[in-house]
Amino acid sequence: MHSGWAPHNSGLNPARRRGRVPPTAPSRTSMTKHLVVIVSYNNAAYIGDTIACIRNQVETDWRCTIVDNGSTDDTSKVAQQHIANDARFQFLQKTNEGPSAGRNLGFRRSPPSDYVTFLDGDDLLAPTFLQRLGGYLDAHPACGLVTCQFDRMTAAGEHMDGGFRSRIVPGFLSIPRQMKDSETVTPFVTFFASTGQGHFATFRHSVLARTTLYEESYWSHEDSDIFCQMCLLAEVHALPDKLYRRREHGRNLTMSGRSNYGEFRRKWDFYERGHPEAAGVVVPARRYYYRVHKPLRDFKVALMTLKILVRKPTMHGLKWMLQLVREGVTGLLVGERSIKPY
Repeated sequence: MHSGWAPHNSGLNPARRRGRVPPTAPSRTSMTKHLVVIVSYNNAAYIGDTIACIRNQVETDWRCTIVDNGSTDDTSKVAQQHIANDARFQFLQKTNEGPSAGRNLGFRRSPPSDYVTFLDGDDLLAPTFLQRLGGYLDAHPACGLVTCQFDRMTAAGEHMDGGFRSRIVPGFLSIPRQMKDSETVTPFVTFFASTGQGHFATFRHSVLARTTLYEESYWSHEDSDIFCQMCLLAEVHALPDKLYRRREHGRNLTMSGRSNYGEFRRKWDFYERGHPEAAGVVVPARRYYYRVHKPLRDFKVALMTLKILVRKPTMHGLKWMLQLVREGVTGLLVGERSIKPY
């Protein structure tokens, strides 16, 4: 797989179109280049491996802050044993108010750095993660955030198929299409449509500091939200390389069914009401999402539901399929007019 390191001007990026001044990289004095914030909750079985993957980075100019989100197992004890006498690490402990609050605390309580990466306490970074993403940001000063692809693994660390970060944009006749690897600049509409989630990324500290940080009430869709914020301030680029390893097990938060999708939509559907300077980006994204993206997605899920119903018919499934069809038709007919300001 090629690196995709040359930026591609697809004409879709709002920061480039509106002539924003590129973020300035901090001077290389005594500032740490990379900050890694690990947020962990009941990860005693995995936190040692997660800490080890930071120590094993090819890039050596880093500091790491571990935030324990009120674990009820031995995560705190195990983590502190692994980082004892290593001044590159600091350990913070708090009550469990969700991953967003933990990430924000780690960011605020850490010394300034050039770049910031957030890592879950049961996941792993490839040894070249900091080197590759940091090097990319070094070479692309207009970029405020660079993402990568990811691998999936079992609780035991065994490889699983299926890891892929989607990046959907309007294509010919506004039909949704997957972006090519060579199209490195990811536009606002991708994250507004809530695709391309997952915190497999590195932030430019100076740009992240200008956002409101993670929405602390969000236990899901927090990545879509912060990526939308970053898109309004700088370019967001994507590398096709799989440099993040996501562990999947029964306690994964994103697999728990706790969703903040409704809150995400309420915030961003009419975001320009409180931020008129963003209207030129938000309004077209909303129009595309409700006129095309969501209706086609509804029809796709309805078809998938129909296939399941053929094998195993249920009244609940039938009602769900009919609801999806109704919403899809409504979207095609009236688009964004079907929603009202919250």
